[in-house]
Amino acid sequence: MSDWLQFLNRKIGTALMLDQGECNGSCPDACVLLSALLSGIAAELWPGEGFDRRRFVELWVRFADPKLVPSLISVPLLRRSFRDAGRLADVTALEEARREMFGLGNGCLVLVGDRVDMTEAELLTVLPKADRKEFRVYSYPSLFYKHIRSNLVHEYKLSEDAASHFATRLQANVSYVNRADPAGMELSRRLIHFHIEWLANIVRSIASNVAPLIENYQTLPQPPNWWVSG
Repeated sequence: MSDWLQFLNRKIGTALMLDQGECNGSCPDACVLLSALLSGIAAELWPGEGFDRRRFVELWVRFADPKLVPSLISVPLLRRSFRDAGRLADVTALEEARREMFGLGNGCLVLVGDRVDMTEAELLTVLPKADRKEFRVYSYPSLFYKHIRSNLVHEYKLSEDAASHFATRLQANVSYVNRADPAGMELSRRLIHFHIEWLANIVRSIASNVAPLIENYQTLPQPPNWWVSG
Protein backbone atom coordinates (compact mmCIF):
# COMPACT_ATOMS: atom_id res chain seq x y z
CA MET A 1 0.00 0.00 0.00
CA SER A 2 1.34 3.43 -0.95
CA ASP A 3 2.22 6.12 1.59
CA TRP A 4 -0.72 8.20 0.34
CA LEU A 5 -3.23 5.39 0.87
CA GLN A 6 -1.77 4.67 4.29
CA PHE A 7 -2.23 8.35 5.19
CA LEU A 8 -5.86 8.28 4.00
CA ASN A 9 -6.60 5.06 5.86
CA ARG A 10 -5.19 6.48 9.10
CA LYS A 11 -7.49 9.49 8.78
CA ILE A 12 -10.45 7.23 8.04
CA GLY A 13 -9.59 5.21 11.14
CA THR A 14 -9.51 8.42 13.17
CA ALA A 15 -12.97 9.33 11.88
CA LEU A 16 -14.34 5.95 12.95
CA MET A 17 -12.88 6.42 16.43
CA LEU A 18 -14.34 9.92 16.71
CA ASP A 19 -17.76 8.52 15.85
CA GLN A 20 -17.35 6.05 18.72
CA GLY A 21 -16.76 8.91 21.15
CA GLU A 22 -13.00 8.69 21.49
CA CYS A 23 -11.28 12.02 22.28
CA ASN A 24 -14.77 13.36 23.07
CA GLY A 25 -15.61 12.92 19.39
CA SER A 26 -18.99 12.57 17.73
CA CYS A 27 -20.62 11.76 14.42
CA PRO A 28 -20.35 15.38 13.16
CA ASP A 29 -16.62 15.39 13.99
CA ALA A 30 -16.19 12.24 11.92
CA CYS A 31 -18.16 13.81 9.07
CA VAL A 32 -15.92 16.89 9.05
CA LEU A 33 -12.82 14.73 8.69
CA LEU A 34 -14.27 12.42 6.04
CA SER A 35 -15.66 15.32 4.00
CA ALA A 36 -12.28 17.08 4.19
CA LEU A 37 -10.64 14.00 2.71
CA LEU A 38 -13.15 13.93 -0.14
CA SER A 39 -12.85 17.65 -0.82
CA GLY A 40 -9.07 17.36 -0.85
CA ILE A 41 -9.08 14.46 -3.30
CA ALA A 42 -11.57 16.25 -5.57
CA ALA A 43 -9.42 19.39 -5.57
CA GLU A 44 -6.35 17.34 -6.50
CA LEU A 45 -8.13 15.82 -9.49
CA TRP A 46 -9.94 18.96 -10.66
CA PRO A 47 -7.91 21.94 -9.43
CA GLY A 48 -9.46 25.38 -9.53
CA GLU A 49 -12.02 27.51 -7.76
CA GLY A 50 -15.75 28.08 -7.98
CA PHE A 51 -16.96 24.51 -8.52
CA ASP A 52 -16.25 22.71 -5.26
CA ARG A 53 -19.70 21.15 -4.92
CA ARG A 54 -19.73 19.91 -8.50
CA ARG A 55 -16.34 18.23 -8.28
CA PHE A 56 -17.16 16.77 -4.83
CA VAL A 57 -20.28 15.09 -6.19
CA GLU A 58 -18.47 14.06 -9.38
CA LEU A 59 -15.76 12.34 -7.37
CA TRP A 60 -18.32 10.40 -5.31
CA VAL A 61 -20.46 9.35 -8.28
CA ARG A 62 -17.58 8.42 -10.55
CA PHE A 63 -15.16 6.69 -8.19
CA ALA A 64 -17.11 5.19 -5.27
CA ASP A 65 -17.53 1.41 -5.40
CA PRO A 66 -20.92 0.67 -7.03
CA LYS A 67 -21.38 -2.22 -4.59
CA LEU A 68 -21.83 0.40 -1.86
CA VAL A 69 -24.86 1.81 -3.71
CA PRO A 70 -23.38 5.29 -3.27
CA SER A 71 -25.67 7.57 -5.23
CA LEU A 72 -29.31 6.74 -4.58
CA ILE A 73 -31.85 9.56 -4.62
CA SER A 74 -33.45 10.43 -1.27
CA VAL A 75 -37.17 9.85 -1.79
CA PRO A 76 -38.27 11.41 1.55
CA LEU A 77 -36.42 14.67 0.87
CA LEU A 78 -37.41 14.77 -2.80
CA ARG A 79 -41.03 14.16 -1.81
CA ARG A 80 -40.94 16.99 0.71
CA SER A 81 -39.50 19.38 -1.87
CA PHE A 82 -42.37 18.52 -4.21
CA ARG A 83 -44.90 19.06 -1.43
CA ASP A 84 -43.38 22.42 -0.49
CA ALA A 85 -43.55 23.44 -4.16
CA GLY A 86 -47.21 22.40 -4.45
CA ARG A 87 -46.44 19.58 -6.89
CA LEU A 88 -49.04 17.29 -5.39
CA ALA A 89 -49.33 14.99 -8.40
CA ASP A 90 -45.61 14.20 -8.09
CA VAL A 91 -46.02 13.68 -4.34
CA THR A 92 -48.82 11.21 -5.00
CA ALA A 93 -46.74 9.35 -7.59
CA LEU A 94 -43.89 8.90 -5.12
CA GLU A 95 -46.26 7.78 -2.38
CA GLU A 96 -47.83 5.22 -4.71
CA ALA A 97 -44.37 3.87 -5.52
CA ARG A 98 -43.62 3.51 -1.80
CA ARG A 99 -47.16 2.91 -0.57
CA GLU A 100 -46.14 1.10 2.62
CA MET A 101 -43.85 3.96 3.73
CA PHE A 102 -45.83 7.17 3.24
CA GLY A 103 -49.33 8.40 3.84
CA LEU A 104 -51.78 8.02 6.68
CA GLY A 105 -50.43 5.93 9.55
CA ASN A 106 -46.84 5.84 8.31
CA GLY A 107 -45.63 9.25 9.47
CA CYS A 108 -43.67 7.79 12.39
CA LEU A 109 -42.22 4.83 10.50
CA VAL A 110 -38.42 4.79 10.62
CA LEU A 111 -37.19 4.54 7.05
CA VAL A 112 -33.95 2.99 5.83
CA GLY A 113 -32.30 4.20 2.65
CA ASP A 114 -31.97 0.92 0.78
CA ARG A 115 -35.71 0.30 1.23
CA VAL A 116 -37.16 3.73 0.48
CA ASP A 117 -34.67 5.49 -1.78
CA MET A 118 -34.44 4.94 -5.53
CA THR A 119 -32.00 4.97 -8.38
CA GLU A 120 -32.36 7.65 -10.99
CA ALA A 121 -33.66 5.06 -13.46
CA GLU A 122 -36.36 3.95 -11.01
CA LEU A 123 -37.46 7.53 -10.43
CA LEU A 124 -37.70 8.18 -14.15
CA THR A 125 -40.20 5.34 -14.43
CA VAL A 126 -42.27 6.88 -11.60
CA LEU A 127 -41.94 10.48 -12.84
CA PRO A 128 -41.14 10.21 -16.56
CA LYS A 129 -41.66 13.93 -17.23
CA ALA A 130 -39.35 15.12 -14.48
CA ASP A 131 -35.91 16.60 -15.12
CA ARG A 132 -33.12 14.29 -13.98
CA LYS A 133 -31.25 17.35 -12.66
CA GLU A 134 -33.77 17.80 -9.85
CA PHE A 135 -33.32 14.15 -8.91
CA ARG A 136 -29.55 14.54 -8.72
CA VAL A 137 -29.82 17.47 -6.34
CA TYR A 138 -31.31 14.92 -3.91
CA SER A 139 -28.68 12.25 -4.51
CA TYR A 140 -26.64 11.09 -1.53
CA PRO A 141 -23.42 12.93 -2.49
CA SER A 142 -25.25 16.17 -3.21
CA LEU A 143 -27.21 15.99 0.05
CA PHE A 144 -24.10 15.11 2.05
CA TYR A 145 -22.26 18.08 0.60
CA LYS A 146 -25.08 20.52 1.25
CA HIS A 147 -26.53 19.40 4.58
CA ILE A 148 -23.50 17.83 6.25
CA ARG A 149 -20.19 19.03 4.84
CA SER A 150 -21.05 22.66 4.09
CA ASN A 151 -23.21 23.22 7.15
CA LEU A 152 -20.60 21.81 9.51
CA VAL A 153 -17.77 23.78 7.94
CA HIS A 154 -19.60 27.11 7.70
CA GLU A 155 -22.18 26.96 10.50
CA TYR A 156 -20.74 24.43 12.98
CA LYS A 157 -23.88 22.29 12.79
CA LEU A 158 -25.90 20.06 10.50
CA SER A 159 -28.72 21.56 8.48
CA GLU A 160 -32.33 21.25 9.58
CA ASP A 161 -32.76 18.40 7.09
CA ALA A 162 -30.03 16.19 8.59
CA ALA A 163 -29.59 14.27 11.84
CA SER A 164 -26.42 13.48 13.77
CA HIS A 165 -27.87 10.26 15.20
CA PHE A 166 -29.79 7.29 13.87
CA ALA A 167 -33.09 5.85 15.04
CA THR A 168 -32.81 2.30 13.73
CA ARG A 169 -31.03 -0.81 14.93
CA LEU A 170 -30.94 -2.18 11.41
CA GLN A 171 -27.68 -2.25 9.50
CA ALA A 172 -27.97 0.73 7.17
CA ASN A 173 -26.04 3.04 4.88
CA VAL A 174 -28.52 5.87 5.16
CA SER A 175 -31.57 6.14 7.40
CA TYR A 176 -34.12 8.74 8.41
CA VAL A 177 -35.00 10.24 11.78
CA ASN A 178 -38.54 11.46 12.43
CA ARG A 179 -38.85 14.89 14.01
CA ALA A 180 -42.01 16.68 15.08
CA ASP A 181 -42.86 19.63 12.83
CA PRO A 182 -46.06 21.28 14.13
CA ALA A 183 -45.66 24.25 11.78
CA GLY A 184 -45.25 22.11 8.67
CA MET A 185 -47.80 20.71 6.26
CA GLU A 186 -47.33 17.36 8.01
CA LEU A 187 -46.95 16.70 11.72
CA SER A 188 -43.44 15.31 11.33
CA ARG A 189 -40.54 15.54 8.94
CA ARG A 190 -37.81 13.08 8.06
CA LEU A 191 -34.17 14.01 8.52
CA ILE A 192 -31.41 12.17 6.69
CA HIS A 193 -28.60 10.43 8.57
CA PHE A 194 -25.46 9.09 6.89
CA HIS A 195 -24.01 6.15 8.81
CA ILE A 196 -20.31 6.68 9.45
CA GLU A 197 -19.13 3.14 8.73
CA TRP A 198 -20.69 3.35 5.27
CA LEU A 199 -19.23 6.83 4.70
CA ALA A 200 -15.82 5.50 5.68
CA ASN A 201 -16.19 2.72 3.11
CA ILE A 202 -17.19 5.30 0.49
CA VAL A 203 -14.05 7.34 1.17
CA ARG A 204 -11.87 4.24 1.31
CA SER A 205 -13.16 2.96 -2.04
CA ILE A 206 -12.74 6.35 -3.71
CA ALA A 207 -9.18 6.66 -2.40
CA SER A 208 -8.31 3.20 -3.68
CA ASN A 209 -9.74 3.92 -7.13
CA VAL A 210 -8.04 7.30 -7.59
CA ALA A 211 -4.69 6.36 -6.01
CA PRO A 212 -2.93 5.74 -9.36
CA LEU A 213 -3.95 9.23 -10.51
CA ILE A 214 -2.99 11.01 -7.29
CA GLU A 215 0.33 9.22 -6.93
CA ASN A 216 1.30 10.17 -10.49
CA TYR A 217 0.19 13.80 -10.01
CA GLN A 218 -2.43 13.46 -12.71
CA THR A 219 -5.41 15.76 -12.99
CA LEU A 220 -8.66 15.26 -14.88
CA PRO A 221 -10.29 17.62 -17.39
CA GLN A 222 -13.46 19.28 -16.25
CA PRO A 223 -16.41 17.43 -17.83
CA PRO A 224 -18.57 19.36 -20.32
CA ASN A 225 -21.50 18.64 -18.01
CA TRP A 226 -20.92 17.90 -14.36
CA TRP A 227 -23.07 15.00 -13.17
CA VAL A 228 -24.93 17.03 -10.54
CA SER A 229 -25.85 19.64 -13.15
CA GLY A 230 -27.71 17.07 -15.21
